[in-house]
Amino acid sequence: MDRRTIPALLAMLLLPAVSFAGMPTPHLVEGHYYMVGDPACMNGQHVTPTRLMCYDENMKPTGVYRDAMTPEELQADQRLTQLVQSQRQTELEQAQQRALVAQQQAQLEQLQAQLDEQRKRERNAQLNASLQQLGQTMRGYGQTSPSILPPAVQGIPTSGGVGYNQAGNALIGTDGTSCVTSGISTICR
Repeated sequence: MDRRTIPALLAMLLLPAVSFAGMPTPHLVEGHYYMVGDPACMNGQHVTPTRLMCYDENMKPTGVYRDAMTPEELQADQRLTQLVQSQRQTELEQAQQRALVAQQQAQLEQLQAQLDEQRKRERNAQLNASLQQLGQTMRGYGQTSPSILPPAVQGIPTSGGVGYNQAGNALIGTDGTSCVTSGISTICR
């Protein structure tokens, strides 16, 4: 091995750690950029000042040779790398946005369920209050209140010498007649 091979091999040994997902990326070796890091060229050794012979991850020759990149190739790769990174960033932001939307949707559903439950409790409380009030009203019909209902028997002035007493809806005369009031008419017998 000549003295240029040792630094190149050391640099090539470090290249796989920098590469990602088995994709070749440009790496600077002795002043030139080479595309390495893919399965066909995980490592390399200079065979000329601008050409590498490629090795696999077990340092076995793959039969592939890589030439140093031209400035145009390097710029094109940098633009492509920027596009890929931008796309990945966009995908990451979209994934984060979807996760945030899903989280907010779950929170909204939880709040809606709580609101529905609260409304249900309020409706039940209103229904219970209405039922209690109705029950009290119904119990009130079984009781008489002197301020609302007339007394059970009430004297009515005499007419033609016969006196009448009111008992509920009926009028009972002192001569034994009984009268029932219906609307504005009174029928006596």
